[in-house]
Amino acid sequence: MVKEEAKSLRVGVSRVQERTAKLEGTSLYARSLIEASLDPLVTISPTGKIMDVNRATELVTGIARAQLIGSDFSDYLTDPEKAREGYRQVFSKSSVKDYPLAIRHVSGYVTNVLYNATVYRNETGEIEGVFAAARDITQRKRAEEALERHARMLDLANDSIIVFDLTGRITYWNRGAEALYGWTRREAIDRSIHVLLQTRFPAPFEDLRRTLFSEGHWEGEVIHTKRDGTEVIAASRWTLQKTPNGEPSAILEINNDVTERKRVEKELQNASLYSRSLIEASIDPLVTIRRDGKIMDVNRATELATGQSRDTLIGSDFCDYFTQPRKAREGYKQVFSEGFVRDYPLAIWHPGFTEQFPLRASILVD
Repeated sequence: MVKEEAKSLRVGVSRVQERTAKLEGTSLYARSLIEASLDPLVTISPTGKIMDVNRATELVTGIARAQLIGSDFSDYLTDPEKAREGYRQVFSKSSVKDYPLAIRHVSGYVTNVLYNATVYRNETGEIEGVFAAARDITQRKRAEEALERHARMLDLANDSIIVFDLTGRITYWNRGAEALYGWTRREAIDRSIHVLLQTRFPAPFEDLRRTLFSEGHWEGEVIHTKRDGTEVIAASRWTLQKTPNGEPSAILEINNDVTERKRVEKELQNASLYSRSLIEASIDPLVTIRRDGKIMDVNRATELATGQSRDTLIGSDFCDYFTQPRKAREGYKQVFSEGFVRDYPLAIWHPGFTEQFPLRASILVD
């Protein structure tokens, strides 16, 4: 009987030792996972005292584990009150997600983090503390700040600057676009750019798109409709944006309002055509001459008087078409020296006949 009890006791002890070894193995495994984490991990008591940390927490604070344990969790954050409010929320709500804080290193370097935290309980279900993991977002924060700086700079531009994704959905709309088209940034974001602006292209859109994707950019004039219904002619430049892997991701469009310029150009063109028609309607030979005596322009009457085409006359020497070249040269030089000549007698030489006419000329000021 005693032998059986002793044997049973030995078996019991062996099983306890086995379970203890397994628990120790499990604990060591869990600890190795915690220490292997690149994210700072910390457990916090209900009073806000640090109960445990991993190596990543030592590195981000610059303080040894032994010194951290037992100290106040809030002491290592740039905003202690916000830190205290954060772990209090965990105790009241059982968890928090993406809670923004900034950890201060003993050197003064600040690491921006997002904390995810949850309560942990003992065997009886009572809350013993908070387990919190911090994800370093310093690089992301810097990138966001850089984007904000760029956005502010783009807002200073007079040009309309728009970014839209490959489906045409607007993702960025600067103040220049607000001023030109009349829609605010909030109203324009997520709208389809070509539906919103009722874009009219100089060529089929698919042709433009092919050029953009093959060459990385496209430039031309488009017609847009503003919020008030008026049309605007825009000198438009498109650039294809790509991911670090080289995949097309978005399109940057910069538009400059050239409506007024196009109107003035059209008026000048019409005025030029009108002036040209008057010049060509004249029965008198008309010619413009450079200071070196080369012909710059002629009308139809000059072609008839000389028997030469306009293309032949332009660039040739004015004096070559007169019976007295030296006198012709003296005549136009007199114009350059005195400003004009009137009734200066010369004779144009034609292959078929010679015609006398008085030269009348004045300086053309450009």
